[in-house]
Amino acid sequence: MKLPFLSSEQLVVGVDIGSHAVKVCQLKRSDKAYSVVTLGSAILPEGAVDDGTLNEPEIVGTAIANLFSNLKIKAKKVGFSISGYSVIVKKVNLAVMDESQLEEHIMAEAEQYIPFDIDDVYLDFQDLKTGTGEQERTDVMLVAAKKEIVDDYLEMLENIGLQATIVDVDGFALE
Repeated sequence: MKLPFLSSEQLVVGVDIGSHAVKVCQLKRSDKAYSVVTLGSAILPEGAVDDGTLNEPEIVGTAIANLFSNLKIKAKKVGFSISGYSVIVKKVNLAVMDESQLEEHIMAEAEQYIPFDIDDVYLDFQDLKTGTGEQERTDVMLVAAKKEIVDDYLEMLENIGLQATIVDVDGFALE
């Protein structure tokens, strides 16, 4: 299985921010395989994170910073995933079109698929390329996440000297 986000020499450290704990995982590439270099977790106080919302970003940030320090992780680039009420994943069936047409269509029609104000979300999509040969329709996966929630995570990580290079949705994080 090829992991495209692991193609560079400097691998991203995975950070899992859950309701009860934060976990970090650092991988190392050797030939065509990957191995775990470092793995650790720290318990969070109750309510620090609730349904994907950072209620106590300083506490969560400190827990992550302490994990990096204790595990002697020097890398600054991280990937994390978000979940909860602030994330919408929806599969829609659309006419087959090229990438630029699809992007234009999605941006123009997104409000009918996303139950949030379109100005308040980060929106991304992936053509699943289910239309084959004679089929003139394809499935497209839409993902929207509230900017306020994503920005809180990005700011918390930045405050402890980390740079998020991957933001994913929990359901896709292991694909």
